Amino acid sequence: MTPPKRGRLQRFSQQLTFGKISLGPSRRARRSRRLKLYEEQAAGEGESSVTLLEAFKRWWVRVVSFLLVVVLLYLAFGTSWFYIYDADVVGARLLSKEELYHRSNLEAWSIFWLNPQVVAQRIEEEPIVAHAEVSAMLPNVVTIRVQERVPLAVWQTGDQSLYVDGEGVLFGLRGDASQMLVIRDMRDAPVESGQHVDEVVVRTAWELSQIIPERRAFDWEPGVGLSFVTDEGWRVTFGDHTRLAAKVAAYHAFKAQIKSETKILLLDLSVPEHPYYRVSP
Repeated sequence: MTPPKRGRLQRFSQQLTFGKISLGPSRRARRSRRLKLYEEQAAGEGESSVTLLEAFKRWWVRVVSFLLVVVLLYLAFGTSWFYIYDADVVGARLLSKEELYHRSNLEAWSIFWLNPQVVAQRIEEEPIVAHAEVSAMLPNVVTIRVQERVPLAVWQTGDQSLYVDGEGVLFGLRGDASQMLVIRDMRDAPVESGQHVDEVVVRTAWELSQIIPERRAFDWEPGVGLSFVTDEGWRVTFGDHTRLAAKVAAYHAFKAQIKSETKILLLDLSVPEHPYYRVSP
């Protein structure tokens, strides 16, 4: 057999080489692919581990938060720490601490449900209290500050006697009122605590008591004004609230000039320059 020529052998060798390449990837390529696959699997497992750790942390935070809420709710409403059983009272002179605390209606209230403005309004429903402020501090400290009305006189009508302040507000008697100025309402109209009377009448009576300190009681009726009965038994009327000093001066001058045997019934000082008086027949 005649051997093939050299050129044919080279072409055949090239065809085998090309055929080997066409049969599949080389060993190096397969190794590279395996390494890449391993790296992708390792990265996936790492991401899964991180995700599980974050989920566990979130779950633990939720559990701790829930337990804290439960503990706080128990402390706030399951124990007596945050409930009110007493209050500090500042500014009270006529009212006792017990009366103001009872009026506040705070007993066994949770500090978290306390509305200071509502409690202050409730305390101000007591006529003696002119103004009230309520403050609170954890865990259960409450302070009540009050400004009480200052009585200027005792208002008498019929068989009733009540304090009255400079604004004409009536409120119940407290303490010793024996040395107080007295204003007698000659109409005998029934009154009650918290009611208002004419504040001008109250202030006029107070001014007269400062000018005539020996007089501690005055009568009042509409249209006549304030008056009192002298030791001699005759009535002195002052009319309205104007020119009180001049009217008192006229009273003293008239009393000094009048003869003791004259039986005076009435001295009207509405016009101090021209006092009018009436004698018994």
